[in-house]
Amino acid sequence: MLKNTFEQDHERSRNQKAADIIREWTKSLNYKSSVARKLVETFDFETCKKLHEQKDFTIKVDDELKSKYLKVILDKKDDIPNGECKIEVEDSIKLRWEIITYLNTLESVLVSYRHNVANDKIIKEQFKYLVRPQDNHFILQTYRTVSGTTDFPAIADFTEELKKYFDTNTPGQPPTGRLNWWSFKRKKK
Repeated sequence: MLKNTFEQDHERSRNQKAADIIREWTKSLNYKSSVARKLVETFDFETCKKLHEQKDFTIKVDDELKSKYLKVILDKKDDIPNGECKIEVEDSIKLRWEIITYLNTLESVLVSYRHNVANDKIIKEQFKYLVRPQDNHFILQTYRTVSGTTDFPAIADFTEELKKYFDTNTPGQPPTGRLNWWSFKRKKK
């Protein structure tokens, strides 16, 4: 009976930790970091490399959404017209800061997932939206590759697990069952 009470208390603590982490994540989000993530998800390797090195670079503005992202990032009043947009060093520094802050905050969340500190089912359920194979979004994977393979290990593990999960389910279709999602075995770290 004592063992059962201990296990219930432990699970309740893990659930509470997950809820606390989600609350802190929500507080940390702002529109600029969200827009920065969405914009940088569209960058190729060379552009990510220039961003990481805080150099100026040019990006192709080929749709209205990207134009609006740049408007927010560059603090412009008007939309950025289609064509090419030069990102100056000062703006590159600001954009990189938004991305690094976003990744560091997410890494701190997913460390609790990786090391089983918080309830992994809750964390997975609440953060799986960040990985979208149909849109080729893998939590800034190209940028993370540029920054180094040992940076952001919890994000890398989480992303790989979700890739495997999505590979076993039909794209655009709901999972074949919650049991498949939750019974997915993770390697213990």
